[in-house]
Amino acid sequence: MKMKNLTNLAIILIVIIGIIVIANQLQNKKPSEQSLVFLPQFSEATCTKMLIIEGKDSSVLVKNAAQWMVESHGVPSAALTSPVIAQPATAVQSLGAAEQYPADSAAVQTALDKLKSLKKDDLISQNAGKQAELEVDTAKGIFVQTWNDKGASTAAIYIGKAGANWDTHFIREKGSNDVYLAVGSVRMSFFGEKKRWKDKSVIKFDKSFVKDLKIVRKDSGSVEMVKTAPTPTDTSIKEGWQITAPEKFKAKKDKVEDVLNTFSKLAAADFESETTLSADSMGFTKPQLVISATLQSGEVKTMIAGKKKGTSGQYWVKNPENTKAIFLVAEYNINSMNVGINSLKDVPGPASGEPPKPIAPATTKKEAKIKAKKK
Repeated sequence: MKMKNLTNLAIILIVIIGIIVIANQLQNKKPSEQSLVFLPQFSEATCTKMLIIEGKDSSVLVKNAAQWMVESHGVPSAALTSPVIAQPATAVQSLGAAEQYPADSAAVQTALDKLKSLKKDDLISQNAGKQAELEVDTAKGIFVQTWNDKGASTAAIYIGKAGANWDTHFIREKGSNDVYLAVGSVRMSFFGEKKRWKDKSVIKFDKSFVKDLKIVRKDSGSVEMVKTAPTPTDTSIKEGWQITAPEKFKAKKDKVEDVLNTFSKLAAADFESETTLSADSMGFTKPQLVISATLQSGEVKTMIAGKKKGTSGQYWVKNPENTKAIFLVAEYNINSMNVGINSLKDVPGPASGEPPKPIAPATTKKEAKIKAKKK
């Protein structure tokens, strides 16, 4: 009898120990990577629309084919509490027709990468009263919502202030009181101001396809140049640049290349947001500088620089092909392209047959004293 009781006790003890071991294993088991994903429904591949609201500023980004565009109307800040946020993309479109401007592809890609890699770190709070303190409320949080190609919402989050580490931010999903800490400087990749999403490229082309270049300066006329290169019938021609007007002269290849390097990938520092400025007040009726490059295809790329904007150190610039924007370009970029014929001429040294003037040998102090005594 005693033996049977001992056996039963041993079995019970083994079961208890087993339960304890299993419980400890379950407790120490790390959550799966999938369970840590903050936005499991979000997919970069299918994302076609993004809404960002920051205070009174808002931006709507839409994907047309392979290109992301910034819509001009945005969404009013009142939409933070409006049903429009919970509705599909078609509801946002119902705000009215909007013009679109090419988005900065790098900025959009960074934002998509942040959403894709967003993971739950620590659960910080479930108290709705702390949302304002953590800045994940409707007043201070940056609201981000995305939609897929079917018009279904795939993300709706509030990005709050930074945690103790500058690389972390508080995140809350819309409709939830759970606030998590997320790693990766998330907030810094999203902004409500539309112009910060816009592509600041003034002009962009492959400079290797340029066949001629024209520089027109306000005070000193124009210089026209053509690219030279060996041909099957004349291999003696060297690759370079030739000035054709106002006179014929060999051009400094490196100087022309410097102009093309800046011109072919000219980017703005900012956009002019004042819509009441006239073309004359910005200097476009009498431009400071006009540069045109003709490509091998016959396409002409042109940049027009007007006046300098006050003491900003920036010039008003426009691209005739882009009627939607007036750019503000750094003064040093304009100066680097504002070169005249004298700077472009490849002036040789002494004329042929005229030997250089001899350089007198250096005279030491001792030699100078001897010469003085002889005098």
